[in-house]
Amino acid sequence: MTDIGRELGVSRSGIYRQLGSIERAVRLLLAREVHELVTGRLLTVIDSATGPETVIAVVEEVVRYARRHPVLVKVLADEPEIIGPFLVTDLPDATAQVAAMVQPVLEMAMKAGLVARQDAGALAGWLVRLAVVLILDPPRQAIRPLLDQLLLPALDPNRGG
Repeated sequence: MTDIGRELGVSRSGIYRQLGSIERAVRLLLAREVHELVTGRLLTVIDSATGPETVIAVVEEVVRYARRHPVLVKVLADEPEIIGPFLVTDLPDATAQVAAMVQPVLEMAMKAGLVARQDAGALAGWLVRLAVVLILDPPRQAIRPLLDQLLLPALDPNRGG
């Protein structure tokens, strides 16, 4: 909170009056960062969509972005106890909100024949959940081959069945 106050030129007590707690500050920061990520960085990737690989590249970029974000790195290293309550109380709503942003993009990709037709809402939810797990518990090896192995068969518009 001291760092936030210093950055904004507001006293620490002023920050606590406005935000209430560190957990609330983290939630607000997360919401801002997700919005920035989706409306900024990911739109560039999506604009050059060529097929299922684009969806995989988006998941990979989200995980990479989150794992390098200085606040998340600090929270995971120094205050992981903040994450538990968030996962229990806020994750379902956060997943639904992010999935709602992703769903229309997936629907457009399906209509364009870039991704296999399926329930876009369910797919969006699973992609968000997968990203969260990879952020909180990243594999020791590169994630792209794992994502390709897992997602390409489900996303391939030419798949059988």
